[in-house]
Formats: sequence, C-alpha cells, structure tokens
Amino acid sequence: MKNLALSLIAAAGSILPDRAWRLIWKTMLRNDRLIDSQGWQFFGEFADRLNVNSVGVLGEYGAMSSSPHDAVILKEYAQQRRWAATTNALIREFFDQTTGTYFDIGANIGMTTVPIASTTNVVCHAFEPEPTNFKNLSRNVRLNCSGENVTLHQMALFDRKSTLSFELSDSNLGDHRIRLNGSSVPSLLNETTRPVIEVPCVRLDDLDIPVAGRFFAKIDTQGAEPFIIAGGGATLAKADVILTEWSPYLMRRMSGDPFVVIQFLRENFSQGAINQGDATSAPMQPISDLCNALAQTLSSFAGMEYADVVVRK
Repeated sequence: MKNLALSLIAAAGSILPDRAWRLIWKTMLRNDRLIDSQGWQFFGEFADRLNVNSVGVLGEYGAMSSSPHDAVILKEYAQQRRWAATTNALIREFFDQTTGTYFDIGANIGMTTVPIASTTNVVCHAFEPEPTNFKNLSRNVRLNCSGENVTLHQMALFDRKSTLSFELSDSNLGDHRIRLNGSSVPSLLNETTRPVIEVPCVRLDDLDIPVAGRFFAKIDTQGAEPFIIAGGGATLAKADVILTEWSPYLMRRMSGDPFVVIQFLRENFSQGAINQGDATSAPMQPISDLCNALAQTLSSFAGMEYADVVVRK
C-alpha cells in the first residue's frame, strides 16, 4: 500500500507545475502538528538526498553541529535552545568560579563539555567512541571553546584494552551502545537489527590522566557503567562528585553486573540521590540507603526505566 501511494504521488508530481509544488510545501511547513510529529524525520531524509551530512543549530551553548538524523539531542537543542540543562547547572554549581577537572564519559557531541569548557577554566576530558559523534564533538569544541582546556579522546572506556562491537541507533545518536555477545535479555527496541561498527576501548586507569583540583565525572554510556568502573575505579574514586546513568535494562543487555557500581559507590562516597527526570531534584541520603535503593530498582524498574544517580564524597 505504501509503495502504491508513493507511486501515485510521484506520477501526480510529474505533471504538477513548480508553482503548485511550492504552494504544497509552504502549506506543509505551516502545519505545526505535522512539523512536530514528522518534521525531523523528513528533515533527515531530505538531508540524505541533498548530500548534507552535518547541520548546525544555534542555542545557549553556541553553534552545535550533529547529524541531520539526530532526532533526539540536536532536535531538542533546536526546539529548546539547550540540552541537559539540569546537568550543566549541577556541574557549574559544583565548580562555582573555581578550577578543577571534568570527565565527560559518553560525551556525544559535547552538550555538557562545551558549556563547561567555554565558560570556565576547568580542564575537560571528553570521551566519545562513535566516529560521527566524535567528528561533531571536535567541531563543536573548535567553534565554541578556546580548546586549551579540552582534551578529546576517541575511544570507549571499558574493563580491558580491546576492540569492541558498537551498535548504532538510527535516530537517537545518544543511544549508540557497546554490544557484547551472550545477553539473554529480550530486546525492547529491536537493537539486534542495528548496524554495528568496531571501536577501540581502554581502561581508564591505564590512561593515567592527571587530576587537579575539584573533580567531577559524568558517566552516560548506555549500560557500560559497570565495565567502566571495573577498569577505572582507581581514577574515579578520586572524584568529588559522580553523575551516572542507572539503567538496569541496558546493563543487563550488556551482561554487566550492577553490583560493581553499587559496591564502588558504597566504598568511595558518603551520600547520594536517585533522580528520575531531573538530575538535581531528589534530596541527598546516606550512601548505604542509596545503594540499598539502587539494588531494589533491579527488580522494580520496568522495561527501559532509568534514573540519574549523583553521589558526593
């Protein structure tokens, strides 16, 4: 039916004058409901036909570039002129006019690296393995930051030095993930059909990156958090604050052990909070209570349910 409809439209289009087509396009572009529901998808398809592989959007963090198919992060930046606003506010509040070190693990196109690096003297290390995201991350840092306080690392962090399969989402460029064999968890997003590339991975502790001043680490790696901590625990234990994604589904899909994260937090931090929807809203609680609550989510969180966890020394 879809192919028949497309054939009929193509046939009609061949006899319509250009003025009629322009009127149709203008009418569609003025339809807010159509633009909201389908606009970004069609934008990506048009970009492919026009050989456009990167687009820029102006917002609070400057001109940020990404793929035209970035229908989540760049789309929200276009609509709201910001992304991860509560996370960026938390990081800015933490440094509060002081210098220090910021690790952005799972940096994507730089929506937290750029706001910090461009407005402070904080030394930033951004880790992003996916080539298209890394190319746009590099461009965004170059356009919006001096670059003197930013080091970019095109690699995944893991519990060993290796090369790993990396599955790519076609519309959410923040949902690319390391793929490991052996998971028996049913797929909720048809992940098994995603294209796969190979990316290098290393242990964070093996990089021996110097950490000076106050230290904030953000970890958003779609389920790889247990492996990152296993390979970077000595470095991350130096952090004053860690903000990490907590997704039982994603960790299970990667056959990761959530208790690696829980035990690391219990041993190295004194308090924390679990936030769903707002990274700064929940009150801090003793680390033992937080870790017990995290253990309970392993059975209580349904499907793709996830939270942001922030812990402090």
